[in-house]
Amino acid sequence: MSRWSNLNHNKSTGASGFNSYALYAYDTVWLAARALDVFLNEGGNISYSSDPKLSETNRSAMNLASLRVFDGGQQFLQTLLRIKFSGPSGQIQFDLDKNLVNPAYDVLNIGGTGSRRIGYWSNYSGLSTISPEVLYTKPQNNSSNNQHLYSVIWPGETSLVPRGWVFPENGKPLRIAVPNRIGYQQFVSKDKNPPGVRGYCIDVFEAAINLLPYPVPRIYILQGNGQRNPNYNELVQAVAQDAPDLVKLAFPTGNDPIGIQDGSFAKNYLMDELNIAGSRLVILKNQQDYSTALQRGPKNGGVAAIVDELPYIELFLSSSNCKFRTVGQEFTKSGWGFAFQRDSPLAVDLSTAILQLSENGDLQKIHNKWLTHGDCMEQSNQVDDSRLSLTSFWGLFLICGISCFIALATFFCKIIIQFRRFTPEAGEDADVDEIQPARPRRSLSLINFVDKKEKDIKEMLKRRGSEVKREASPSSDGHANSQA
Repeated sequence: MSRWSNLNHNKSTGASGFNSYALYAYDTVWLAARALDVFLNEGGNISYSSDPKLSETNRSAMNLASLRVFDGGQQFLQTLLRIKFSGPSGQIQFDLDKNLVNPAYDVLNIGGTGSRRIGYWSNYSGLSTISPEVLYTKPQNNSSNNQHLYSVIWPGETSLVPRGWVFPENGKPLRIAVPNRIGYQQFVSKDKNPPGVRGYCIDVFEAAINLLPYPVPRIYILQGNGQRNPNYNELVQAVAQDAPDLVKLAFPTGNDPIGIQDGSFAKNYLMDELNIAGSRLVILKNQQDYSTALQRGPKNGGVAAIVDELPYIELFLSSSNCKFRTVGQEFTKSGWGFAFQRDSPLAVDLSTAILQLSENGDLQKIHNKWLTHGDCMEQSNQVDDSRLSLTSFWGLFLICGISCFIALATFFCKIIIQFRRFTPEAGEDADVDEIQPARPRRSLSLINFVDKKEKDIKEMLKRRGSEVKREASPSSDGHANSQA
């Protein structure tokens, strides 16, 4: 180390200090020298021979066939892996997988034409500003509090973390098309104050934009004449023709007219997916039209049901004084979203920001701000004509009850028959009957008999049958002798 320090370097090239790569190169040379010394002491020979694999490439311009291969390569490799010593770069030792034990690396901050070390990394200590050789002498601590590096100098000679790509200051701002609606203005509507629009969708978009790590200059452009809702298909041509979160209200099964919102995706969904004739669809502009059409009914120029996106339905029901309710299952296709041009870099970042809004609860706060629900929504959800009740399964319960009763009766009869076979005949054990009444004793015997396993009962009945046969044999012999 001192000899390295005393070396005089050419002033034109400048003085170059120590770095980890120079130390690794120094230890590598000594590793090869030590391994070669052990290899020769163990009787190894230095010999070379041609390699058939290289001969196959003789046609190449490099003439690799003239090269020779060290014959003791595998033996020398095993010798090298056994070498263990301490060098300037630290402990040199290999494990069974031929990897360096406790490897350590410098973490470099590259800037311009140079670099600077901002810390170290090793399997033992993780990220640290202290050399791993020093940490090896201390107890291992991989807690997150000890994982730190020196400050990073980013391009522009600043320590502030860059926010990522940004829109050029002299470029065009992001132009956002906003439908100029006449109904359900809680979602989006024209506003006199900047940025010129307001509503639930605008607040969600602004909150997501504010979470992006870079500024996005933007302007909102109203689409539509303000007299009727603009057609969404014209605003978003690349969006699929599927209606999101559809709900049916008293969905008709005949040819009754069905109400849909002006400009909604529901029209294409009903016609393309559910094969409903376009002549049955009635265009409704706002909540007042919804209420009037439902109250009139299909026979008086109204509609039998309204099919619309779920947020609009919830908002309508909350302001209808509980006159209407949802019935049946939801037709869930896809959620709401903001449409970008294909391959727009904002699409992924904004999706991540909206997910973050959902996780931290801000999305629900915005929802509660604009879309308040009354008690009518809760009441409508409590009643559902297609919901199954206990009375729908009375037949199943009856079958199960009868089956269980038959099984229980069969089991009880089987137990009674087995118990009668096991119980002694009347008149036996008379002395016991005198001490203890017969009926309680018989009940206790039945309980004990039922508590036994089936295998034990069969063994008991088998033994009882054998005893009966043995008792019957002497009586039969005596009867025969008396006749003689």
